[in-house]
Amino acid sequence: MKTIGSLLGKCCLCNFKIHNNDGWINQHSVSIESKWICGECLANLEPATKEAGKRYRQEIYTPKKHKVKNTYNVTVDPITGKLKRESFK
Repeated sequence: MKTIGSLLGKCCLCNFKIHNNDGWINQHSVSIESKWICGECLANLEPATKEAGKRYRQEIYTPKKHKVKNTYNVTVDPITGKLKRESFK
């Protein structure tokens, strides 16, 4: 555990120095993949992340009526993009 007031890191977006103290910016800061983001930047990013999440869910979701039934046991390999025939069982 680091002592109170010690430097934890810098925000990767605004270069704010994040300390281990009771300031709201410091308390709500997070470390994602060893990169710090301060609380103020997180608060500013909230509308954009909600919109990005909504668009991502719309892109992923495909209604059942638009899905094609796989009658020939052929799938697309996600790595190569080539068609691959599954064996009949």
